[in-house]
Amino acid sequence: MRLLNAHNLELVEFAGRDVPEYSILSHTWGKEEVTFEDLSGRGNGDFRRKLGFAKIEGCRRQTLDGRYEWFWVDTCCIDKYSSAELTEALNSMYSWYHRAAICYAYLSDVTGLSGSDDEWNALELKDSAFRNSRWFRRGWTLQELLAPRLIFFYDASWNYIDDRLGLSSLISEITAIGIDYIREPHAHIPSASTALKLSWASRRETLREEDIAYCLLGLMGVNMPLLYGEGGIKAFQRLQNEIMKDRYDHTILAWGLKKTKTPLRYWFGRVPLLASSPAFFDGWDPSVASMPPESAHYNATNLGLLIQLPIMFLDSEEEIALALLECCDSLSGYQVVLPLTVKHRPKGTPLGTRCRGISPFMVPLSSTTAPMMRSTTLYLHDTTDYETSNSQFDSTIDWRRLDEKGYRLADYFPPNKFHPAYPYRGFFRIRGGVGLLLRFRHKRLGDLLLLYCHNHDGLHTISDPVRIPGGYAVMALASSGPGKQQERQPYPTTAWELLLQPKFDKIDFEQLKASFQWGSTVDIISNSVIDPRSPTRPPPLLPPSEEALRFALTKTVGGEGDSILLVESPSPHENVPMQA
Repeated sequence: MRLLNAHNLELVEFAGRDVPEYSILSHTWGKEEVTFEDLSGRGNGDFRRKLGFAKIEGCRRQTLDGRYEWFWVDTCCIDKYSSAELTEALNSMYSWYHRAAICYAYLSDVTGLSGSDDEWNALELKDSAFRNSRWFRRGWTLQELLAPRLIFFYDASWNYIDDRLGLSSLISEITAIGIDYIREPHAHIPSASTALKLSWASRRETLREEDIAYCLLGLMGVNMPLLYGEGGIKAFQRLQNEIMKDRYDHTILAWGLKKTKTPLRYWFGRVPLLASSPAFFDGWDPSVASMPPESAHYNATNLGLLIQLPIMFLDSEEEIALALLECCDSLSGYQVVLPLTVKHRPKGTPLGTRCRGISPFMVPLSSTTAPMMRSTTLYLHDTTDYETSNSQFDSTIDWRRLDEKGYRLADYFPPNKFHPAYPYRGFFRIRGGVGLLLRFRHKRLGDLLLLYCHNHDGLHTISDPVRIPGGYAVMALASSGPGKQQERQPYPTTAWELLLQPKFDKIDFEQLKASFQWGSTVDIISNSVIDPRSPTRPPPLLPPSEEALRFALTKTVGGEGDSILLVESPSPHENVPMQA
């Protein structure tokens, strides 16, 4: 590595054990940076007149004040016109920051600090320049925050702010990195899950799109060649493949996992097996960590990721499955399952893809030990575009009235029968008994489930209190109401979690009601619901309510398919009878 002499700014190259003690600068790039060409005599004009020289001079003075003779700055210590040197430097940068005696973090957009107590208290204000500094949003400064053993922060005028330890609580709030990783990064980072470390870069930006992957090389402990021009997605997926070579950690496959909600993703196009950017790990729950290996090793092939996982099939055709990943919540014991679409091959290992429209979710350990789980070897690969062609679907469903009332589609089952093409309309394919289960979420109200049965035998519950002989049914799960405290589950229930039993057409509505974290009642409204226990009882009236919406369903014939389901929303003051 090259170092700058703090006395005369001479560039000197060192190797191996000959590298002396040095300080290092962390900053964000700006206009008129001093380059390697400037300091090696190949630049144009006096580099001391450049705007970027002020940070070089400030770092030089701090280095001498700290009684060091050498310092390193990325703008001028790397020959960026040499691809070999650039690759070596970027693969070594994490260790260079770690080996430095001290790191000076220069925040060029933080100004006006005088050192008074009021100034330091102002740092914690929501709109403070320190909180909003670019330094906390750039990709490369993530490793510059965590790699050094000692780091001091300075404002634009080189006024000392504090060290990393003194600012650890505030930096943790700004970066969403756990405070233990800020205070003692070298003690805690080695045990952090892959997904957690990738999540730290989820809200950071880089000028070159490939750099969002390259800036993570040191933090993830891998090396790989730099291929500028390959694109950010390919670079990040190449990084993940390198990580999987060295580390057994299923959290890398669980991108999209959320503790507060399960987002609906990828309505169109390709669904990748591996995340396309660190943003896919945003909001990762730190308590979800990798488990000790129990399955065989996994490796990348030209057919996909060859892996062995416990799998539970949810349909009679064995096309839709839940794969149990070896990662769990260390606090609740919930384990991560990955929804898959499986294609069986007569003479080969099955092929699996991530299901469209549903992210991984958490299930209790009692579900993961079910007897229907069986160890299966398969190739996991990306979902291709042609698998979502609308020609596969023969009917449409329309929920614009729900959309108008604030309900948003959260998830659905099965994924191979439904394609949400618009915010309030989707296409589906009729086959088998139970056609569709859709879940809608509301910001204030509880969830709403929409169930469609095509088979004339309809849907029967285990205790048979309600039978839907065909048509549509809605289960509206109302809010608990003011003043009522309900015990919440550690993770939200999804439509898929209702299916953790051998037969999809054996849903116990009482168990369904009890499974929701909101602890609310279940109202079933349909154009064809029969209660065999009270066949002659007149239809009950649902009481008026300002808190919950109630829905009547109308089946009509539409021009875009065989049928369109329109969800009508009666006035809250109307009494809506349940049809017997």
